[in-house]
Amino acid sequence: MITYPNNIKKPRAKLDACESLIEQMILEHNRVGTLKKNGLVSDKQFYVYAHRPRRRGGNVFDQHLSPLLEERNSLRVQVKNDYCEVYGINWHNLAMEDRHSLSLLIYGNKKEIRQKPTKATYPLLDALKAVDVTKLIGEIPPDPPQDFEADYTEVDEDGDITLATVRATVSSMRRDALSYVRLVHEIAGDFEHLLDINVTDDFGAAANVGWWAISDGYNTEQQMGDNNNGIRVYTYASTERLYITDFTNDNEDYRDNTTGAWYLKIGRASTVGTIKIYTDAIREDLDDLVSITCGTDTYDDIYSITSRQSDADAADSGSGYCENLDLQEAAGWTGKILGVTNPAKINGILVASITSVNGVS
Repeated sequence: MITYPNNIKKPRAKLDACESLIEQMILEHNRVGTLKKNGLVSDKQFYVYAHRPRRRGGNVFDQHLSPLLEERNSLRVQVKNDYCEVYGINWHNLAMEDRHSLSLLIYGNKKEIRQKPTKATYPLLDALKAVDVTKLIGEIPPDPPQDFEADYTEVDEDGDITLATVRATVSSMRRDALSYVRLVHEIAGDFEHLLDINVTDDFGAAANVGWWAISDGYNTEQQMGDNNNGIRVYTYASTERLYITDFTNDNEDYRDNTTGAWYLKIGRASTVGTIKIYTDAIREDLDDLVSITCGTDTYDDIYSITSRQSDADAADSGSGYCENLDLQEAAGWTGKILGVTNPAKINGILVASITSVNGVS
């Protein structure tokens, strides 16, 4: 899908080209977001363009972005593995700070790289620019956020978690804490979850607080890492780096400086795991994205809060809160979809309940 010029041959050079193309995709997303702000694109049209999750047919932006992320993430794995092989490094055994230092050496400064122009071309970028958003048709279904206080199990040895309906607040959570907020709920296949976070600027040098995770009952980063199981989103260190890590394959990506309020989309599309990071609750302004090659495992549990559970730098702590976790899973049957009663056939598919309809918005 990506055409590289003759002078871009090595994996690292191709990776840099992909980063530049991703920046162009982000700019195009935000151009359409500006049209929506100015009333030239409706809420429903922008939902179909940028927000509709894959289980409801997917949105236009992700359909154009996903192949680029898949290529970029594959190159990241190749570049990392090549480096580790040359220097005899076991990535799995590295401490987090060592991984961060090596990431800068291996990949360079991602933010700076994305600002550089590239002569590589990506036809789906041109196709995205050609989409007439005003012609898109769709509905926005209701999606209530998760109720942490009523439905989730809280384990909080140090008393540093406070639950209040849709918000989970962390106050000075230490690295050695055994703390988590968990719901037994199967997460399978592709998904996209919405989550708002607010991170304080008082994180210790090695502080580590998780805001979202999925696993098979492994409740902290230590447990996930020891058992090679789970995907976790968390803030780490005094630069407030926002990470996504897949512990089944040790792939991770991050961005620095996520102090304050941020509005996330956390998703998996086949083997592409991504956090889209927005500056606004409506999610019109896409500020950045981080992405990894991830596994396709089905997990039994979802978490809003997870601790690091490590004795190293045990007293380093962090604070903040997450709220409005929306799994974007179809609600129970409420009557009709586009005038079709249940059970029935939609596009030739037998409908048993709203949760089993494919591609219906």
